[in-house]
Amino acid sequence: MPLGQFGMSGGVLRANSSWLNSSVTDPTTHSERIISGDQRFSGSLEPSNDVPTLNATWSATLTGASRSTIFLIDEVEAQRYEPQLDFLWRQTPAPGVTIEIEMENITGREGVRRRDIYGGLRDQRPVSSVEVLRIDAPRALHLRLRRTW
Repeated sequence: MPLGQFGMSGGVLRANSSWLNSSVTDPTTHSERIISGDQRFSGSLEPSNDVPTLNATWSATLTGASRSTIFLIDEVEAQRYEPQLDFLWRQTPAPGVTIEIEMENITGREGVRRRDIYGGLRDQRPVSSVEVLRIDAPRALHLRLRRTW
């Protein structure tokens, strides 16, 4: 979607999303559930704009939160991640010279993986242990200088 009407001539907003509605009868519990590993929703927004006076372009990418579950005969593993924001500035101050500044994970996206481990088949035995792993993805700043001849 062009963003000229919002004061960003040369600006574009890209959106990407996916809604998924899957179901399967669990062979262990015989109840209906989502297919293992499927995400009900995923999406991202990416505004970008040219800055002709600086011979530059910027873009930001916001990736939505995500959640998925994997079902095994004696285990259920659920993963959940928070939204993530990245930013990129690319400038060409002279022919053959490119400067890029990239900031990844500005929002400090975190994730959680939870495993419920059963003492046998999920429909016959109770949960015997629970494992919770917090995933802290680091923020990163990259500076790139490229010279071509």
